[in-house]
Amino acid sequence: MTGFMGDNELADVLDEFSRAQQPTILAVDDIPDNLDLVIEVLEGEPWNVVTAGNARDAWVILKKSAPDLVLLDIQMPDIDGHQLCTAIRKLPQMRDVPIIFLTAERLSPGDIVRGLELGADDYICKPFNAEELRARVRTALRRRLSKR
Repeated sequence: MTGFMGDNELADVLDEFSRAQQPTILAVDDIPDNLDLVIEVLEGEPWNVVTAGNARDAWVILKKSAPDLVLLDIQMPDIDGHQLCTAIRKLPQMRDVPIIFLTAERLSPGDIVRGLELGADDYICKPFNAEELRARVRTALRRRLSKR
């Protein structure tokens, strides 16, 4: 019987379909260990996590497709998170996508205000609590997906 998929092939198609239906989170950080930690904290949830090690790589991803949420570090070489956040908000497909700064930078309460004024929706300081990160991601995604 040609034209029918085998069990493994069908499982691959169903897995790909399931991933396509899940929200996508873009995590941007120049420190690989930080990205690994974010992946570890978010794994097991119904999300796809895509990572970028710098703002330029994130920009390439963002120009190709809009994720459902961005987790963004501030302190990065060349282009920092503030600059990337400003650029992201100029992309029509990214105007309503939640951006959460996930960063060690917190020099003063004014830093949080600046991040929010640049277009971020939330600000989490490292080291972060895993449950809190998941809860804030869930909340941001719930708001985002209810607008679709």
